[in-house]
Amino acid sequence: MSSFALFLPRVELGHIDEIQNEHTDYITQAFWNAGYGAVSRIYPLLKTDAKTGCKYYSAIVYFDRWFYTDAVYHFLLNLEITQIGNRFVH
Repeated sequence: MSSFALFLPRVELGHIDEIQNEHTDYITQAFWNAGYGAVSRIYPLLKTDAKTGCKYYSAIVYFDRWFYTDAVYHFLLNLEITQIGNRFVH
């Protein structure tokens, strides 16, 4: 399966490793443990909530490979069909 990037609109501050800046074990492990695939790199984007002023991240997640499971198939199929997004609950 060819790889593409996912955009995560909201990632909590504690889930991004600011020292490494491109990789976080939390997000990598969440996708791995859920059986979705192997993350190759993550680009965090620091944001500020306009209503509350609280800081958070968005992130672009790149994969080395996706796993061939029903969950991944339906996740990616939903992305392709709706073209608006999907939820990844961990």
